Amino acid sequence: LTQDLNLLSTLESTVEETSGLIYLDGKTITHNDSGGGAILYEINESTGNVTRQVTIDNATNRDWEDIEKDGTYIYIGDFGNNNGSRTDLKIYRISQSDYLDGNNSATAVVIEFSYEDQTDFTPSPLETNFDAEGLIAYDDFLYVFTKNWRDNRTHIYRLPKVPGSHSAIRIDEFDSGGLVTGATYNSVSDQVVLVGYAGISPFLTQLSGFSDGKFSNGSINRTSLRVPSGISVQVEAIAFEDGSRHLLSSESS
Repeated sequence: LTQDLNLLSTLESTVEETSGLIYLDGKTITHNDSGGGAILYEINESTGNVTRQVTIDNATNRDWEDIEKDGTYIYIGDFGNNNGSRTDLKIYRISQSDYLDGNNSATAVVIEFSYEDQTDFTPSPLETNFDAEGLIAYDDFLYVFTKNWRDNRTHIYRLPKVPGSHSAIRIDEFDSGGLVTGATYNSVSDQVVLVGYAGISPFLTQLSGFSDGKFSNGSINRTSLRVPSGISVQVEAIAFEDGSRHLLSSESS
């Protein structure tokens, strides 16, 4: 199965390293990955231009890889780990009311975590199964979807939504057939939707009909994505916008 992507806009250079997306209060919000500022950017879907920048206080962008929301908070995953050696994995939590108050800054609290089954932190560039780029908020927990360089699977870890230092529990895994680079939860269809790429071929995977605290025990439907000619195939992020529409962004490559 193959699906064509419709090009809405080309992003301005300020956000050419887009790595996460959410749709909140009618606003499309993204961030850059490693090396960028601790900033969230609102973008105009039609023009790709940045319309607002919000600096996140008490946060550093070491390697922001995904962003998600629930009914109250925004969560930013600072857990990019290409070498598999990080010991400072974090998720920043920001109150939506703080973000939406019109100021150009918001304050984060920190959720620290480590993977319960990682004991070896020897650097192994692009050979680790402890890199991650996917984050969702579902019920009372956050879930991290790993980007397994070694075996092209994704491991799913669960941790609390509350500040503190936590051990992320590995609850599930499945063969993703490539590198998962973004995740979102569609609350209308009750689906988890992942994006990623295998080589130069981007894909979308829908997880539905799941139960018992796992996500892979229902239907797993994988769709190849056809990107318009001349546009980067490095799809990095997905956001649930409404019942029938998702937004995706590609990083300049």
